[in-house]
Amino acid sequence: MSGFPVGLVAKVVVPVVLFACGGVAFAASARTSKPAGEVRAWIDNPLDGATVRVEPLDVVAHASGPSDVAHIELVVDDVVVGDFGPLSQTDRLATGSNRWAATAGTHTLLARARVGSAIVDSAVIAIVVTDDTSLLAAPERGPKPTAPATTVTPVATTDAVSTTTTEVTTTTTSIATATTTTTTAPTEQSTTVPSTTSTTIRPTTTTSTIAPGEPPGLAGVGHAPNSIDSDTEVTVLARALNPSGRPITITISIKGPTGDWTTVKTCAASPCVHTARFSAGDWQYRATVVDDLGRSATSADTAQTRFTVDPIIK
Repeated sequence: MSGFPVGLVAKVVVPVVLFACGGVAFAASARTSKPAGEVRAWIDNPLDGATVRVEPLDVVAHASGPSDVAHIELVVDDVVVGDFGPLSQTDRLATGSNRWAATAGTHTLLARARVGSAIVDSAVIAIVVTDDTSLLAAPERGPKPTAPATTVTPVATTDAVSTTTTEVTTTTTSIATATTTTTTAPTEQSTTVPSTTSTTIRPTTTTSTIAPGEPPGLAGVGHAPNSIDSDTEVTVLARALNPSGRPITITISIKGPTGDWTTVKTCAASPCVHTARFSAGDWQYRATVVDDLGRSATSADTAQTRFTVDPIIK
């Protein structure tokens, strides 16, 4: 089988292998996936389970030991693809980076360090490399809730016009020789305009219901590595899509040569990863995601969801 749409994690320990890269040969008889004494190696970037774009990816690794780190290699999908170099060393802690030309699909990465006569593999990480924007920007949470119900309280308004009395003066002029007499007679004009305006706003009530959103789905499932025997650790990974942001449960089930399905892993978040060794024979796996409303999706049975474990020939 080849690359899958989701990230996988795998760690394979092979007793005797010879690796060569850039003129440096590693005798794998001393290699281990666990620290040898004080020797350690690990990958800082990218993180395990990350989903990244199809573009050059800066992979950063560290290694340390009782003496200077001589060499660190980048291993992708069980193949050495380059070195982490040049190394920067401080107090026997080495740091290096490798710009890896990431291709679309599911990949496993590890850092292989040489310190003195010891060769140590870091823990294996799995990533998904894709140009699918729906996977790169999958919503972590659902939509924000709408505003709560609003009630308008009735208001009464009363306007009154005050009473006004206006006094008007009339002037009468009499002209005689050198004599002017002016008589002013007041006339009273009284105007009263009482007015009352009452306005009432009837209360209104608005009730909003938040829609449950889209149901969950599966971005894909897959496993690694491809060549498997009964001493190989196999990792099965399921990645879910949750556009509504509601609580979800992911389960991974496996069926072996006996023909019975068994649930081997249950997760409350994506991705869901299960790693184990399997006996010789044909195996099949599937993933199911269900939200708190009971809406679910199950992966299809394809060639990519099956693998064969070969017996070890001694």
